[in-house]
Amino acid sequence: VCAEQGIQIGGEREYGVGMFFFPQDELRRSQAKKMFEIILEKEGLEFLGVRIDLAKNEGRAEGIRDISAPDSRVKVLVIPTNEELVIARETAELL
Repeated sequence: VCAEQGIQIGGEREYGVGMFFFPQDELRRSQAKKMFEIILEKEGLEFLGVRIDLAKNEGRAEGIRDISAPDSRVKVLVIPTNEELVIARETAELL
């Protein structure tokens, strides 16, 4: 998927994956993003080289987007998902 988007993530064992699910509600999502930034800083994750470009992280966008800051040592990607749809489909298959 990343290659299709023109994003290089490296070979096996050269990257890690973290998943964060933010609320759909605009206000709650904004609050959650701010909390995420605070936790990143408090937990010292800057040692991993995680740097987020706050402007790139504003609002919603279609498709995969890279929100890494220019000085980030790691790629930070936002990958849209629809968990409710997946759960509904899997539930329908069981019925």
